[in-house]
Amino acid sequence: MERRRGPRHQALMVIMMWTLDATAGCQASPSDERDDVRTPSATLVIEAPQARACDLVIRGEQLAGTAVVFNEGVRGELLLRSPRLALSLVARSDVDIRGAVATLTDASETAAWAQGLAVESIACHGRDGRALADARAVLE
Repeated sequence: MERRRGPRHQALMVIMMWTLDATAGCQASPSDERDDVRTPSATLVIEAPQARACDLVIRGEQLAGTAVVFNEGVRGELLLRSPRLALSLVARSDVDIRGAVATLTDASETAAWAQGLAVESIACHGRDGRALADARAVLE
């Protein structure tokens, strides 16, 4: 029996394919060897009891050099359209997405970068696919 996929799944696949196409051929920047300079970073912390997947939009004025590293407990995709950064997270196993789930860093080393970041919206879904009303996220 063939499983039918709905319009939301198709839209997500289009976004993911666009993201893969847009990042094809991109190379990682060389690491900074200076020990005396800290790259500005922010940790994304999610508090969403029973969440298995979350979609977030983060707003910031200087997102062009932003890199995201997802923690090992989640898989994630991102789409950057400055001044917004969209993140989609899914738990790798059947456990809640909770606590520090990703680290955002700024390659331009702008000191005020993290101060301008804010979580604009968050939507999380539980194991059964239903939206969770009490989800929140903060950048630390």
